[in-house]
Amino acid sequence: MRRGGSCPAARASLVLALSVAFLLGGPGRDARASSVRLAGLLPLSDAARERWPFSGAFLYPVGDAHDFTSGERGDSTGFHVLRGMHAANADSPEHLGVDLGNGHGGGTVRAVSGGVVVRGAADGAEQGFGICVVIAHRLPRGELAYSVYAHLLEGSVPVEPGDRVWAGRALGRVGRSGRATTHHLHFEIRLPSDAEDRWEHAPATDPLEFLAARLARASADTAWDARYVEWASLAALIEQRSPGRTRLEPDAWWAMLARLLGIERLPASEEGLADTLIDRGVLPSSVRQQARGPLSWAELRRDITRLEARGRLAASAPHTRQLARDAKLHLGTASPRAHPAAIGRGAHGEPTLGQACLLAAALSATDSTGSHEP
Repeated sequence: MRRGGSCPAARASLVLALSVAFLLGGPGRDARASSVRLAGLLPLSDAARERWPFSGAFLYPVGDAHDFTSGERGDSTGFHVLRGMHAANADSPEHLGVDLGNGHGGGTVRAVSGGVVVRGAADGAEQGFGICVVIAHRLPRGELAYSVYAHLLEGSVPVEPGDRVWAGRALGRVGRSGRATTHHLHFEIRLPSDAEDRWEHAPATDPLEFLAARLARASADTAWDARYVEWASLAALIEQRSPGRTRLEPDAWWAMLARLLGIERLPASEEGLADTLIDRGVLPSSVRQQARGPLSWAELRRDITRLEARGRLAASAPHTRQLARDAKLHLGTASPRAHPAAIGRGAHGEPTLGQACLLAAALSATDSTGSHEP
């Protein structure tokens, strides 16, 4: 069963696009901007609006990230649907999500895509839902979606309202808090028509259908850059499964820069994309006269220096030892943000798309322990 996906969708989509544009500081924003509340809960500062990650591809919230019926690493037990969406009937009330269980509690619950937490551990228990996390997702075309994770294990939730999360970020563990008779995850996707309405009032859609239509494709690629190519597709920086070992072309790189700046609707032409980035001060005006060809390391260093001057990026990635090691080995520095002049020094050949994805992840890396970001 579906709610909220009917024909007035075009009008609702327009209302939502204008609403999200207002929240993000686009045209028409006025003095009320500091008082708007995303999902009716989270006050959005200018900094939060600028750093709201995009949601590109999606993952499953439990079990294997690409197939919830298989177990995650370290747990051979996959999940199955205990109860799906259904309308109210004589035997049970309306059920607006899907219940996923595997016979025991404690499994990792992950963010299905990047976004900002509008409800987290600091809010305590939700009536019926128990310990609950809600994430606001900004889709590449400006639409908004909420993912809801309920009945989490008490004390397992590390995130708080205002935290930015990446796809796959651990949000807690499967529990039975609230009105639950067995350990399971109650999972919902809600599609609001107004970004300031309470998330509970947003129409629900079948969450498994929603994820299946946007699911990140599992890859058998074992190359070092595979994880960063997947992260970039999850963060809407590149198209799903762009080959990482291809040479980095201007249009692909410029699209990544635009997404890192939080630009939703990308110009269709290479010239329009370049003009947009020139207007933002990330590209020099001289690129208009340059012949198009694969990017050089010198051009990447130039663009990253300009990008970093803006201070805030609309992407989030885990800061891990592996990321630092890969950046040192494949970019020439373990900390491209602190040492942009070292990027690509001593590298052989031109940069690849995989190296650009690694670079974007290194620039977007945040504390993997889940500390709150104001």
